[in-house]
Amino acid sequence: MKLYIKPYKPIYKFPLIYCRVYSKYLYNIDNNIDNNIDTDINIITDLINNDKIPNTNMILKYAINGNKDCVERLLKLKNKENQEVFKLSVELFNGACSSGNIELIKYLQDEGCVKDEYSILEIIGNGYSEDIVKWGLENLKHSKNDDLDILASAVGTGNLDIIKYLMDNNIIATKSREKSDHDIRIEDLEPVLAACELPYVLFEPIILHLSKYNFKCDASVFFNIVNDEEYDKKKNLLIKEFNIYTWS
Repeated sequence: MKLYIKPYKPIYKFPLIYCRVYSKYLYNIDNNIDNNIDTDINIITDLINNDKIPNTNMILKYAINGNKDCVERLLKLKNKENQEVFKLSVELFNGACSSGNIELIKYLQDEGCVKDEYSILEIIGNGYSEDIVKWGLENLKHSKNDDLDILASAVGTGNLDIIKYLMDNNIIATKSREKSDHDIRIEDLEPVLAACELPYVLFEPIILHLSKYNFKCDASVFFNIVNDEEYDKKKNLLIKEFNIYTWS
């Protein structure tokens, strides 16, 4: 049985807060979509008739849950000035990416929705299958400068298979791994920091893999180990695998 977490919720929104990732946690959105879309549209219509602006979280709720039909219906709504009530935005696109619904993502792409280098992280960081990750890598914007963020997002899911798949596809953060220990930045620590937030059963194989490929780690990552019961085991493994010197 494969072990991984879906979706990964950063305990402190750290270190992946640097990626501006995870629409599911970035916005204070009620993800309950039991309400009928017709009810929501009636609410929006009443707001418009009373010269009030509907909350954009309403469409984000459906995007994050991957409901293509409802997103389409909401995007077609017009106000009194015959202008769209909901705009195409990077927040909407990234919310759709976090759902893993490729048909919804394709629809928004065709509509000209804005995307950015963080869109791919929403797919990888929410623990989707290799097929969906593959589609994201082939169709969403990213560069070699994004390798650390992409790998950290994958590490955060606890899915070692996806980490290996990414590295097999040349997402390997070469510049970071080849640095001198004296030149380490917080960004270089992202993959190990994300691993520190995982349960030990997921943490151990991922740390063994990261250390094998010389990812960066220093004693500062100990502060990201939040499970007191596993602190010593995690710390000792990090010290051993990364040859971290500590004062006794």
